[in-house]
Amino acid sequence: CEWFNNGDLLEKYFNDTAYGEDLLTKDLRKFLFDNGIDYPFSEPNTPSGKPDLVFVNNNNPLALEVKLYGGKNNYGHSHVKKGFHQAISYANDYNKSFAYLFIFNLSDKLLEFNLKDNNEPTHININNKSIFIVVVNLTDNKKTASQIQKEIVQINEEYLIK
Repeated sequence: CEWFNNGDLLEKYFNDTAYGEDLLTKDLRKFLFDNGIDYPFSEPNTPSGKPDLVFVNNNNPLALEVKLYGGKNNYGHSHVKKGFHQAISYANDYNKSFAYLFIFNLSDKLLEFNLKDNNEPTHININNKSIFIVVVNLTDNKKTASQIQKEIVQINEEYLIK
C-alpha cells in the first residue's frame, strides 16, 4: 500500500471523505482476496456490533477493525483507542485469542506505540487476547527521505487499555 497504491488510496479517500474509511477498507478486502483469503466479509453482525472485516482462514474466522488516523476529520488517539476496544470485543465475539487493529495513517506524522513489551509484530496482550496493530502510512509527501522531518506521535499502551 505505502509503495504502490499510496496515491490511488489517498485519491479515493479525499474524493469522498464521508466514506473514506469504507473505501480504504474495501481496498484492503480486495488485497486480501487477491492474496488468497477467499471470503473477506465486510461488516458481519456480531453481539458487539459489526467488525469492519472478518476473513476466514482454514475455517477460522479472524476479526479486523479498521481505523483512520489524521485525514480531513483529524482523527486522533481516541479514534485508535476506540478501534482497539472494538477489536477486543470482536475477538471475544468470535472466541478468538487474537484480532487485528488496522490503521490507515493519513497524517504526516509517524505513529509509535509505547508498549510494556517490545512485541514484534506489534501487539498488546489483554484478557488473554492479543490485538495486533498494523499501520499503513498514506501520505502525499513528495520529498526525499533526507528532506523529511517527521513528527513522531506516541500512543501508550496504558492509554489504549483504559
